[in-house]
Amino acid sequence: VTVCGTKSKKHLTKQGFEESSLYILPNSIDLDLFTISNSEKKYDLISAGRLSLEKRIDILLMITKILKINNPEIKVAIAGKGPEENNLKKLLEKFGIKKNVSFLGYVDPSDLSEFYNYGKIFVLTSETEGLPRAILEAMACSLPVVSSNVGDIEDAIIDSKNSYLIDRLDDYASYCDKITNLLNDNDTYSKISNTTRNFVGEYYSHNQAKDVWISILGDLRR
Repeated sequence: VTVCGTKSKKHLTKQGFEESSLYILPNSIDLDLFTISNSEKKYDLISAGRLSLEKRIDILLMITKILKINNPEIKVAIAGKGPEENNLKKLLEKFGIKKNVSFLGYVDPSDLSEFYNYGKIFVLTSETEGLPRAILEAMACSLPVVSSNVGDIEDAIIDSKNSYLIDRLDDYASYCDKITNLLNDNDTYSKISNTTRNFVGEYYSHNQAKDVWISILGDLRR
């Protein structure tokens, strides 16, 4: 049985699965496709994913509302389609952030690397996840990530080292503090940004996934 990360493996072990039958096989990405470019940073914050309830994009919109108090020109871009799109767009008016947030709709996979490079920070506010590729793709493009600490994300994000984790979903203050620090402190931003791609390359490349499969198949032959 393959799982996305450490937390999933521990969960299945508690359910009675033999630990020796469980293998961590995280999502992997193509580092030749997701690269660093010199594109102009059009957006302070970006996010990508299905616009559904569990993604809690409403939290990102509330964060934007709070950040706007001290940063009236903050720009946010959200890529994706889904059943919550209309409800989320209604919140733009309610929160007074209609001019700050752009819903870009579906972004073709061939254009995702360019999209990530348009942003300064990738933000994820999901209440449930496995190990989303979007985080890995953004990090491969050298973006710091500020993410809810759910699923197996803590395997990919070493808090305060290569990005930031937020333990409580509705902790708006922590989200805003981390984002504000990254936007205003060039040294901190550069320090985090410089670690992201190397980390993804070491642990989440297709070559790394290949090595895991070789290990799995080798064990099955015994």
